[in-house]
Parts: sequence; C-alpha cells; structure tokens
Amino acid sequence: MIHTFGYSPATAAAIRWSRDHDIPLVIELVNTGATPYQYLPGLKRFSPYDLAHQSVIVAISRDLGDLCQGLGLNENVWTRPNPVDTRKFEVSNNSDRLTARQKISTASENDILVVYVTKYLNRKKHSFLLEVLAKLPARFKLVLAGPALEDRDLVPGLKADQIPMLKQRANALGIGDRVEITHGFIDMVEYLAAADVFCFPAQDEGMGTPLLEALSSGTPVVANADEPSFGEWIIDGENGYLAPLNAEQWASAVQAAAEFGETQRKQISQSAKARISSDVIDKQYLRLMNTLAETAPGQAVDVEQVLSS
Repeated sequence: MIHTFGYSPATAAAIRWSRDHDIPLVIELVNTGATPYQYLPGLKRFSPYDLAHQSVIVAISRDLGDLCQGLGLNENVWTRPNPVDTRKFEVSNNSDRLTARQKISTASENDILVVYVTKYLNRKKHSFLLEVLAKLPARFKLVLAGPALEDRDLVPGLKADQIPMLKQRANALGIGDRVEITHGFIDMVEYLAAADVFCFPAQDEGMGTPLLEALSSGTPVVANADEPSFGEWIIDGENGYLAPLNAEQWASAVQAAAEFGETQRKQISQSAKARISSDVIDKQYLRLMNTLAETAPGQAVDVEQVLSS
C-alpha cells in the first residue's frame, strides 16, 4: 500500500517491485495533481508499468479520479473521501458551544466565532482571513490554530517563531483584539464545538479533512470556490458557501453562514456522516483489500462491482 503525495524514487521503486513480482498493490492519491505513475529515479519521464491489473487506485477527490480516467484507469479506481471518526463530532447546542468557546477563546456568547484550524503553510492562506475579518462587523471574532512548520519541513510556511507576524498584520488592520492565534496540538473536536463558522481558504488541496470534520460536526463551512474538491462537498445555502479568494465576497459568505440555525446544523451533520464515516469507509476498504489479495497476475479489480456486491 502506497500513500502518494508527490514524486519519490522510493515510491517509484516500490511500485516497480510490486509490478515485477506480481504483488497486489493499492496506491492512494491524496494531493492535487498527484499521479499513480512515478518518475524513474534520476529521469524526468514516467516508468511504463501496468496499473490496470492486480491493483486498486484510491482517489480522495473526484478531480483526482478524473485524472486517473485520463490515464486510462477506470474500473479499478475508487473515489472516496478521507474517512472521519464521526462518533467524535456532534452538533453542539448553545450551552456546549459556549463552554467550548471559553476554553479556546475570549469570545463572548453574543460574538460570532470564526475558526480555521490547519497547519501554517502559506498555501493554507491564514493571512487572507485577517483581510476578511477586517470587513466583518466587530462582533465577529477569529481563531487561527494548528501546527507550526518544523525545521524538517521543506514547504513554504510559518515556524513557531514566525507566527507572531500574523498578529502584527492583524494589529495593522485594526483587528488585533478580535483575533486569537495559537499553534501546537489542537483538539479539533473542541474547536469545532466552539465555532459558529469554519473557514477553509486553502489552495492546491486534494481534499481537506478539517472541512469534512466541520461538516460532521454540523458547522457551516466557507471554502475556496477555486478548489474543485471543495465543490464536491459545499453546497451554497445548504451546508456553507463557496467563494473565490476575495475578502468582500468572503465576508458576505461568512455572515450568511453564521445565520444557520440548529436544525440546519443537524441536517449538515447527518448528511455528511452518511458519506464520510470511517466505519463505512473502513468496511469498504477491507472488502476491496480482501478481493485484491485474491487477484491473480493479469486480473483486474472492478471497484464498483466489489463494493456493490
């Protein structure tokens, strides 16, 4: 089983080994633009190996599934979301929301709390939400949280000693007293229980698990309209809103999402849990792996047939 989020000689070697030795293979595609075909080490060309037989390709978004179809992979591609332990995420009532809010912020019962939890990568667009908050009424408060980058991270983003720059930017915008920023381990259940609205302005995202966790908790989501995978989940007016990365449009969307009542939040949660529950997806995964383990060299797996049987 290979979890693919970029090019790697080790990944290419593992795939080649499975193909040369008739070992059943599962390849998971988890990032935008990820591909099951890897470059040969030291060469900028794809290795011509067979992925149509004795293998299953897992795509965590419809966009990645379409990419596989463009490569001639069809029957053995399973398009499914990241599984979520939905038993952890419930719709919080007003009392529970206030209790959770007091643990993570100074926002009052009458404030509207906007939450964004994700790693402090540049492509996650934390600073964009500061621009949005500056266009919202004073009762809207923002909490930013998530892991900081570490020395071994090679992608652009903020390390722990750089995160205060976000607070400096908030102060420059005149909203410093309405923004709380933290980093390190985050209890996602607690943050979502406290939130009125969850935002996800990230770019180049295969599929954001925090977005799915928010829906599971019944929290309306405002997400980047330019990310195809977000459009698979967010339906304007039903469970949140999609908007391009324009601060004024996002401010309007956040205000609209904040109006969702408890009944609508329960509907959001029920609809999401029916699709993303780890209990459901794990059973499907086990069924596929059992089938794959019994396939012979040259035999293909029909994902739809296996899961519908």
